[in-house]
Amino acid sequence: MKAHHRSPSYFAAFLALIVAFSSLNAPSFANAPAKQSSRVTESRSIANAIEQQLANGWSLPMRVAVAPASSYPKIAIDNNSFAHVIWRENGNIFYSTNSSGAEWSIPLNLSNNPSSNSITGFITSDVNGIVHVVWDIYNQDVGQDSFIIYRSFMPAVGWSPPTTIATGYRLAGPSIAASTASGVHVVFIGGWNTSGAHVYYVHKSNTGPWEPAERITSDTAANWNYSPHVIIDSLNRPHVAWWGNPQQKYSYRSQTGNWSTDESVEAGNDPTLALGSGNTVYSLGHNIWDSMYLCERPDQGSWACQKIPGSPDYLGVSLNQPSLISDDQGRLYAVWRGVYLAIRSSSGTWQQPALIANG
Repeated sequence: MKAHHRSPSYFAAFLALIVAFSSLNAPSFANAPAKQSSRVTESRSIANAIEQQLANGWSLPMRVAVAPASSYPKIAIDNNSFAHVIWRENGNIFYSTNSSGAEWSIPLNLSNNPSSNSITGFITSDVNGIVHVVWDIYNQDVGQDSFIIYRSFMPAVGWSPPTTIATGYRLAGPSIAASTASGVHVVFIGGWNTSGAHVYYVHKSNTGPWEPAERITSDTAANWNYSPHVIIDSLNRPHVAWWGNPQQKYSYRSQTGNWSTDESVEAGNDPTLALGSGNTVYSLGHNIWDSMYLCERPDQGSWACQKIPGSPDYLGVSLNQPSLISDDQGRLYAVWRGVYLAIRSSSGTWQQPALIANG
């Protein structure tokens, strides 16, 4: 394989998140700029916005995408508290922002792919206000390459040209995290065949080129590994979780650049990660025929999982794509398609899941 926390205006940006829930039909929490000091203010604003919405009622959805076939939305918030959203539409990856302060921008076709075979994308922002986007161009035909593509937006400069950061057989499902200290980190699946696929990682420092992609999954034969998600901790270590049939898998990269051996996690289809105090890692996911689960791993510790009280006993494959954030007060906010929101207090007590959007 070749490797080529915030001001009150955050409240408006959080409402954009609810837009993504209802209009695009898959939940996504905002990706925080990857710097520990800024996460405190940002997460507090997220918590305040959620609590205000729970007290006052949720706003009506506002349509961002026009095409009825829009899907797989992701949202990020920049250092000025503006929202940036991407989604899949007719096989391409589109982008819109409310950075003008009010109206959403006209959707921009980021991928502009004539073959219309992009499946999913991911978006994040760093503390310098740079927006980072990654997506796939998927080709399932034997002998034909697929690609992972990266673009970034820098204020006062604009969008960078598309850059191919990985090329190989059946690459798909990228996730991205960015840090001003450690650069850009991307994970994706690759090598799909009748036995499954592997999870790969590619990295770029803030000043250097993209490094060659490396395989994270330690199983010798390809398993049904998919839906990887990456976050960066305060020590600039990437943490990755994915569904590794028959259960969730997890690995992290040490400060010396070595990946840990895959750890099995009790539950977690379509896992999504969040970072807590002391670099505790949280993972939200579900078992296909069961409820939502939260799993927790203290730094250098072991995983422990619990069912979220009040989550449906039957979810099915259509009620997945969970998203998770934590705040500086130790609270966790979990959403999943439906769209449901569940909040866990710093003492570990869950509120009853609330239906916040339906449609």
